[in-house]
Amino acid sequence: MSTTDDAGRKRFFISYAGPDRLWAEWIGWQLEQAEHDVELDVWDWGPGENFVLRMDQALRSANRVLALCSASYFEQDRFTTDEWTSAIAIKEYGARLVPIRIENLPRERFPAALRAMTTLDLFGLEEDQARRRVLELVERPGHPGSSPVFPGPARSGVPRGLGPRLPGTGPQVWRVPARNASFAGRDALLVEIREALTVSISGVVVLHGGGGFGKTQTAIEYAHRFAADYDAVWVIDAEQSELINGQLAALATALEVRAPVTDQTVTAQRALAELHKSERWLLVFDNAEDPAEVIDYLPGGRGHVLITSRNSAWAEAGTRIAVEVFTREESVRLLHNLVPRLPPSEAGHLAEILGDLPLALVQAAGVLASGVTVAHYERSLEAHATEVLSHGRPTSYPASLAAATSLALERLAAARAGGETVIRACAYLAPEPIPAAWFYASPRSADEGLAYALEALPTGVLKVSRAFEAITRYGLARIDRNKLRLHRLTAAVIRDQTRRQRAAYREVIAGLLVAAEPKSTDKPETWPDWAVLVPHVLSQDPATSPHDPLRLLATGVVRYLVSSGQTQTARPVAEHFYASWQRSLGPDHETCLEISLQLAYVYQRLGLYAKSQRLNEGCLARCRRVLGPDDPRTLKAATDLATDLYALGAAERACSLNEETFRRSTEVLGENARSTLGVAYNFAIDLYTLGDLDTARAMAEEIHGRRREVLGVDHPDTLNSAGIKAGHLSESGQAEAARALAEDTLDMCRHALGEDHPQTLLVARSLALYLRQLDETEEARRLEDETLERYREVLGEEHPDTAAMAARVAVHHDREGTGNGEAADRKEAGRDAWNHELMQLYRAFRLL
Repeated sequence: MSTTDDAGRKRFFISYAGPDRLWAEWIGWQLEQAEHDVELDVWDWGPGENFVLRMDQALRSANRVLALCSASYFEQDRFTTDEWTSAIAIKEYGARLVPIRIENLPRERFPAALRAMTTLDLFGLEEDQARRRVLELVERPGHPGSSPVFPGPARSGVPRGLGPRLPGTGPQVWRVPARNASFAGRDALLVEIREALTVSISGVVVLHGGGGFGKTQTAIEYAHRFAADYDAVWVIDAEQSELINGQLAALATALEVRAPVTDQTVTAQRALAELHKSERWLLVFDNAEDPAEVIDYLPGGRGHVLITSRNSAWAEAGTRIAVEVFTREESVRLLHNLVPRLPPSEAGHLAEILGDLPLALVQAAGVLASGVTVAHYERSLEAHATEVLSHGRPTSYPASLAAATSLALERLAAARAGGETVIRACAYLAPEPIPAAWFYASPRSADEGLAYALEALPTGVLKVSRAFEAITRYGLARIDRNKLRLHRLTAAVIRDQTRRQRAAYREVIAGLLVAAEPKSTDKPETWPDWAVLVPHVLSQDPATSPHDPLRLLATGVVRYLVSSGQTQTARPVAEHFYASWQRSLGPDHETCLEISLQLAYVYQRLGLYAKSQRLNEGCLARCRRVLGPDDPRTLKAATDLATDLYALGAAERACSLNEETFRRSTEVLGENARSTLGVAYNFAIDLYTLGDLDTARAMAEEIHGRRREVLGVDHPDTLNSAGIKAGHLSESGQAEAARALAEDTLDMCRHALGEDHPQTLLVARSLALYLRQLDETEEARRLEDETLERYREVLGEEHPDTAAMAARVAVHHDREGTGNGEAADRKEAGRDAWNHELMQLYRAFRLL
């Protein structure tokens, strides 16, 4: 394949890091004007294309790969590494790598493979000099017909004969604050802003986010980084809208279009009119609050407008881009730049407690630079958030985080939309999404007198929506899918200001959470609601809470965690509640009895049957004494104790206890109650284990039918009994029917419960056994290996189910790997192993 035509036309591919895009465009423009082909991702690769494939094609078709070497280019985890290393490796088409230094980067900063290569240096040169050096890359250098003054390639709508200005040269009209020397990260965000400005029909981009997120600093960095792309860049402080005209009048003077009259409004309009008919300009409205106060100042035309705002309600103005907190890597990098002596582990911990908020990180760095330790800073932050977050304000920010938060709260209160009361309550919840629906109904609390000491929360959809809108307008929180997310430091400042009302707010929060409890823990369709609720419940530390309803809700959290397969997470939570309530409430308290049952259930699911047995025996005795023999909690304790006995080898005792519990449950709760069906199912498997096969099979079949009718086909209990039914089909020689039922059940488990739920893994384990029965060895082995890996990740190496799966895999791999012995002997050994594994499956389904 030739990359040079008869006329000497060459093909170049430009490899660069995102921050150096202007250099890539400038160099590409010069080469195209000299009638050579240039491939540049931002010019030639459209949305949705396969990036890796396009890069490979570009590298193979080019005979020069230009690597724009800068500090950003050699950062870890950039795709540029793949590009320059591939350019060196690809030889069949003659591609040659040309390193071009666009900043004075020492050679020791280069990778070892590039240090010996001659570089083309463009940094520090005047534009004509830089152009001549670029054109030295080709045999017949040439110059554009006219001096380039407009950015971008011709294919992007740029008039022919124009081109980008050399990066590093500034615009003639310029009013931008000084560049922040400690600015770090945000490369992806800056590229996103650039892309949005260049493709947006309006040419307007709005950066929105909370106070301290770095919106202004990002806008200023954009102005400096892309200055060469503009002839005029002007930053306007838009926080006080009445001052905008004066700043535009100053722009008119700089543009030399000032009106002969002294009226600032007239002069400002002259400036806007000049921009409208011009190109290559950037206007920044910083800290704009209300779209209505800025919309009339947008010039329109072919320039760019960048707006920063706490308010996200700018959909009609232009493209909105949310400014998020730093990534953890960016936070650590910033802290390292500001406090070099800070160990990475401490920097990561500090970033965690500060929620990666840029302003908070800079303020903390200022305090740590004076000798304060991270541990001391953390303790002080917990005790006096407002005071701590008032110190260390950098000169690049107009106010400290505490001051900015307090000012926003004052404005929110003045709006009188109910937002202040809502956000003060939300500050006592976890820094996780808070659904608006929780506020629609008036919450009931244990101590109504205490709760009414506060201003009433707004109720109803319209009032709550109005309150949420006011909160986002002042940048105190974000709303996403009708859920409010409050940054932890904003919440800390608010809590600090409401310490005297803390007990009253806790009452309100307890009422909110109890009212929001989903109706069930065992139905997968309720699990998303539980997932939202759980962090907020735990944030109230129910172990020390005086509210009985909140404590009972906390036991529901444990049930949900186990039911949804998060048993490892549930264990420390349940143990904490159990230990605290044993001391504070006593073992006979109903809440303590409930958490005893839940903790035993956790141990059971983790395979710790001896621990579970001790808890269930004590709990059953107390339930019988305190609640009576027919109370549902007493019946559950008996059912769970029978499961422990079965697991520990006492199948006859388990069967006897289940028979009695089944009788009582049928009388008290009814034969179709979920708990009755559960104990009947356990009783059937106990009978099967003890040899009463026909009775057990008939019972299991009947229970499965009832579960399908009462609970639904995709309820976890129904899916479990379907697993046993498939085993019975397999055992009776109906291998194809067993396989089909197991496949259907596995699909439903994956959909309803998830890939990693213990029940999904158990059904996958059973399906592999039926595949082996059908001699589909390869598929069985693949499924077994995958399931074993998931068992290890979800339950750990020590869990009995993991150990059983590992033993099965080892046996089959050994047998298939050696092939030793006579065929008949191997078949007999395989049959014995299959019978053993089927019994293990029955046991596993019984214990799930």
